[in-house]
Amino acid sequence: MKRHSTIDALLGVAVGDAIGVPVEFRSRGLPARDPVMGVRGYGSHHQPPGTWSDDSSLTFCLAEMLCTGYDLDDLAHRFINWKQHAYWTAHGNVFDIGNGTAIAIDNGGLAVGRRRGDPTGDRPLFFAHLIGEDCLLS
Repeated sequence: MKRHSTIDALLGVAVGDAIGVPVEFRSRGLPARDPVMGVRGYGSHHQPPGTWSDDSSLTFCLAEMLCTGYDLDDLAHRFINWKQHAYWTAHGNVFDIGNGTAIAIDNGGLAVGRRRGDPTGDRPLFFAHLIGEDCLLS
């Protein structure tokens, strides 16, 4: 069986995100009292089980852009499409968007700079490596 590391990585992003969405922004002590042992729903964002967040949606936009070449204008349009039309969302609605992300998208789709500890800026390099010549859309 041929492995598709890009697809595996993107599925891992979505599954991990879906497991975390119901407990996002909760106390760090919560896992000790109520460990997350599987997919839940209706927690922090009142979304059904299996719902991924903006983290996955924007990662999917990034991966899709990388399939056609590195083009920041294309990526900006995908991000705007996500925010305005719920592109790449789990259930057709944008339910979680940080202030910085909203401002960046409203100002053309891309942020300038990064916050300390924010891994978002590393995603293009990670997915560019994974996608290589074996693009999801080919």
